[in-house]
Amino acid sequence: PPPPPPQLLHNTPRLQQYNDDFIKLLSPYHSIILGHINGHDHLDFYRLIGDQTPAGTSVSFTAGALTEYDVEKPRLRLFKYKRTAPFTVLDYTSWALDLHESNLIRTALWKKEYVASEDYAVSDLSSASMIGLLDTMWTNDTIFGNYISHWKGVEWVGKFCTPFKLCKRDVLCNVKYQTRVPLYDCLLQGY
Repeated sequence: PPPPPPQLLHNTPRLQQYNDDFIKLLSPYHSIILGHINGHDHLDFYRLIGDQTPAGTSVSFTAGALTEYDVEKPRLRLFKYKRTAPFTVLDYTSWALDLHESNLIRTALWKKEYVASEDYAVSDLSSASMIGLLDTMWTNDTIFGNYISHWKGVEWVGKFCTPFKLCKRDVLCNVKYQTRVPLYDCLLQGY
């Protein structure tokens, strides 16, 4: 595919051929993949992998890392899922280590950062719910603000996520599209 226009290069994820191949490899198995649980990215986000229908999409959840980096605190996530068929990721709670306070008292002080179902107003974290969340974030700036604030574990809206409309487009296009051509099209045209 052609490279993205120069104005998008700073926002384009490092998607390479192996990513496109991986997504293609997963495509036939969305109906049996409960979800993808990833970590150590220093960012908190999710991605939709598939054709954007509940039966044809799996969700990739990525949590922050246990190491400190830039402004991000060490974070971890505790998932809750249904252990009988149909298997579903129900929820997760994100925890952050308060490094300053922990160093003062010389013991790890983990604080609840957020509960996904509460901050994103979803009943569970199934493919259908996460597709619905994406649709909601295009029009609901409050829910999008919650999402982007958790992204780095700091308040981003109005500080770093500027200009807001372009930032929102870039973030949500990256949730929806995991291969280069549709991602670039979304970045150029929006949703």
